[in-house]
Amino acid sequence: ILGVFAVLGTMPGDSREAGPNVIASRSGNRVVFTIANGGGGHLVYRSTEANRFDPGGAVRITDGEFEVPAAEEARVVFYRID
Repeated sequence: ILGVFAVLGTMPGDSREAGPNVIASRSGNRVVFTIANGGGGHLVYRSTEANRFDPGGAVRITDGEFEVPAAEEARVVFYRID
C-alpha cells in the first residue's frame, strides 16, 4: 500500500531551480521511484520524520530508479532526493 508520497518542488514564480521530476509506482511488493532530470546521480534519504534525515543512510543512485519494499501497514515515509 502506497499511502502518502509528497515531492516538494517550486511554486510558480519561484526563482529557485526546480528539483527532479519524481514518479512513484507500485510493482508487486515494491515501490519504484523513477527520477527524471536528464541524467546524473542522486542521493536518496528516507525517514519517518519530515525534518530529520540521516546522512549515513543515504543511497546513491545513478540509473534514475530507486526501489523500496511496499509497506504492509499504512504509514508515512518521507524521501529527500538530492
